[in-house]
Amino acid sequence: VRNNFVSYGITYTPFNKESIKLDHYLTSKQRLTFFFQRTEKTDAAGPTGPPGMPGILNSGVLPNGNGALGFRNSDVYRLSWDYTLSPRLLNRFYAGGNNWRENHQNPAQGMNWKDKVCMMNVADCNENLTMVDFSGEFNLMGGYASNGSDNIVVDFKDDMTYITGRHSLKWGYMYDNTHYNGKGEQNISGYTNFNRLSTSVPLNTNQATGGGSAFASFLLGTAYNANVDTLRFIPTQFRYHGWYVQDDWRVSSRFTLNLGLRYEFHLPPLTAGDMFSEFDPTLPNPGAGGLPGAMRFAGFGPGRENKRVLVPGWWGGWGPRLGMSYSLDGKTVIRASFARNFGAVRTGDRHTQGFLQQWSITNLSQGLNPTFQYSDGMPYWPRPPFIDPTVANGQGPSYDQGKEASRLPEELNYVLNIQRQLSDNLVLEAGYTGVMGSHLQGNALGYNQLNPNLLPSYLNPFTAAGRALLNSDVSSPAAVAAGIRLPYPTFTGSVAQSLRQFPQFTTIAAEARGGHSTYHSLLLKLQKRYSVGLTFQASYILSKTLTDADVGGLPLDNFYRELEKSIAPYDQTHQVKLSYVYELPFGRGKKYLSSGLASRVLGGWHVGVIQWYVSGMPLPLGSTISFPIFNGSNRPTVTTYDGWRAPVKGDRFDPAVDTFFQPASFFGAQPTTQFGNMTRYNPKLRNFPDFNENASLAKSFYVFEERAHVDFRWEAFNLFNRVRFGALGGGTTLQDPNFGLWRTQLNSPRRMQVALKLYW
Repeated sequence: VRNNFVSYGITYTPFNKESIKLDHYLTSKQRLTFFFQRTEKTDAAGPTGPPGMPGILNSGVLPNGNGALGFRNSDVYRLSWDYTLSPRLLNRFYAGGNNWRENHQNPAQGMNWKDKVCMMNVADCNENLTMVDFSGEFNLMGGYASNGSDNIVVDFKDDMTYITGRHSLKWGYMYDNTHYNGKGEQNISGYTNFNRLSTSVPLNTNQATGGGSAFASFLLGTAYNANVDTLRFIPTQFRYHGWYVQDDWRVSSRFTLNLGLRYEFHLPPLTAGDMFSEFDPTLPNPGAGGLPGAMRFAGFGPGRENKRVLVPGWWGGWGPRLGMSYSLDGKTVIRASFARNFGAVRTGDRHTQGFLQQWSITNLSQGLNPTFQYSDGMPYWPRPPFIDPTVANGQGPSYDQGKEASRLPEELNYVLNIQRQLSDNLVLEAGYTGVMGSHLQGNALGYNQLNPNLLPSYLNPFTAAGRALLNSDVSSPAAVAAGIRLPYPTFTGSVAQSLRQFPQFTTIAAEARGGHSTYHSLLLKLQKRYSVGLTFQASYILSKTLTDADVGGLPLDNFYRELEKSIAPYDQTHQVKLSYVYELPFGRGKKYLSSGLASRVLGGWHVGVIQWYVSGMPLPLGSTISFPIFNGSNRPTVTTYDGWRAPVKGDRFDPAVDTFFQPASFFGAQPTTQFGNMTRYNPKLRNFPDFNENASLAKSFYVFEERAHVDFRWEAFNLFNRVRFGALGGGTTLQDPNFGLWRTQLNSPRRMQVALKLYW
């Protein structure tokens, strides 16, 4: 009997928020403001425990002492000091900090396992019950230890304002220190797999005739596979400095000009303990016959660079600002602006080769011989650090391309806006916004891809013979007959791997800063300020976004990256948004029922509604056809972008009956003689639009002789319980059995809540 649980656990997610704000006037010219907010979101176990094995045998993601399965908590601090130095000179100092923490564990965490069950020769057997896997016969026993991250942000900012004549001068400085502290104990107690092959008829892989039991192998202690991790803690710092000066110049009663300049930069990232490594494409690799391409290491000492950073800084962050406002008459205003803005630099914590270890051992005899005896503990495995230029050989090193690591992403912003006052309370606005992004961070650089245009005809990846030879072992008879040579004496692998620019490495993880995007939008907005109990705002946006910065993987062809530019996956052509609040005309001070019991019952009610109706987002189309040149995912070959939607069989789409796409045959047989010709997303095909309505009903009740009042609020989200369907896994891949099946829900179902708040 296997996996015969009496009950199967569940989890739930309580979410709590607390905040406090304090204001204090030190003098008539000085004011202090302090704000603190704590957010706690916990994954908690249900009454029967979390899903999986019962009790401490559970391999799920960890509870703390209160039975939680993990948490995502944050503390936010804000402090500001406003000081009026003179009637014309003002200063504001600001300091703030965010401490966002995430952690996941399993139920067996922190139970002093070294005194109970301890696998020898692992990184740490005390924190967690070692993992034992029975190859699918039983659920995994034990589990990963805690893992997560601490993300600490500290900001300081000072702004000064000086008013003289027609000028309002402003200048200031900002410092930001962002920490990304990736941490994990994860598999420090070890993982061991037991397989039925260790107790089956020797070398018989058929369970029906060969028998065998993973649990029996466990009782004999004959381990099949195993792995272990070292402790991980990589605290990375991103340090930012920014200065600005600005002048709001009122040239005349109708014309105001805004002139400004900002200078900013990010210093190259640092890690505590200088645990930072980087691929260098020019450094000789002694483990690859001296071929260029090896690892270098931050820090001081043998084998290191004797400096804390491995990439230069970028100092070109000059951002001019220009804006103007002109009043044609008392009711029409024209505004225009231009700005060069910069974003933040982030590299994550991938540059850790040589400082962390994930070691594994695999059975090579199909169970004929044990990999090791469990009672002997984990076989010897090397411990980091490994300050060795060859440490990433056979792996995918990280590469930030020199100064691109600290080069700020850039945006050029253009805005033109016209406002017209139609009445005392009604304003119509029309505007254009254009944004051009460059040097955007993305992962669209196949730095170690084979160039198909440079391969000889017998290695053409668009022929079956060429693909077969590329996939063959470099020492195979076919490769030898074709004259393929080893790139260095100790090389092992495929012909394709041997022909790479850096054959000693797999995919080089290069976060390209060459991403580009363009955004254009037209806006129409009608706004009614509060009068006769009603305020509302209605807007319509027509927009288009093109980008290649969202790829998130390798390009189709690294030598023709222009193919990645397409309509953005988050592009939404039409957006209609409505919001309004109406205060019912009943109660004290209102037109009707201004006194008496009816005033108290019916007065003070507010009705609020927010509606949005937004176009669906563009859809991709995938293909499983691939070529052995280490490029990104291939795309289909299409003859048209029209008519991809399948007709519905009833009056509306039914996911149990209808498919979203036409059948795969509509797109024709997919060739293996070329890359697909489709853009990354079809600009003419969109997912279902997003229609949503939220509503609220609120009232204030005065109590204790009006010395306090209670706010009552009822809120409904997705009021009409609309469902927006999405694709199953594989639903956009031509060759997948789920192609065209739209049977998931992308939006949240209707949710309602009631709140009470007391003021005194």
